[in-house]
Amino acid sequence: HNMRIGESAEFRHVAENIKLQYPFGGVKRLNLICVGSGVAPMVQIIEKVLSTPGDTTQICLVYGNRTEGDIMMRKQLEAWSRKYPKRLRLVFVIGSRYDIDKSRPHVKQRRGILASI
Repeated sequence: HNMRIGESAEFRHVAENIKLQYPFGGVKRLNLICVGSGVAPMVQIIEKVLSTPGDTTQICLVYGNRTEGDIMMRKQLEAWSRKYPKRLRLVFVIGSRYDIDKSRPHVKQRRGILASI
């Protein structure tokens, strides 16, 4: 972008951007995909689903960031994953290129990239 600090930007709602409200009506599994700060609404969904008595919905969060240090809400997400191991699966996608970090053989890695559109 070519914006300078202090300049304004206009945003518009995209009609195809559908936001479903909880409860999700018979959904047994949620697959949530986000990058960077896009995790904020996902955290709200995860918290609501996991904290609702009687809700057994399973969640898989695929969350992309450039570095491990960029992962927002990591401690909370991992705490929920430990507390609800059969209901919350976390998949952290790290990096901004199609590569494998050979200096970290102990970390399960896959080739690919997750980027926002």
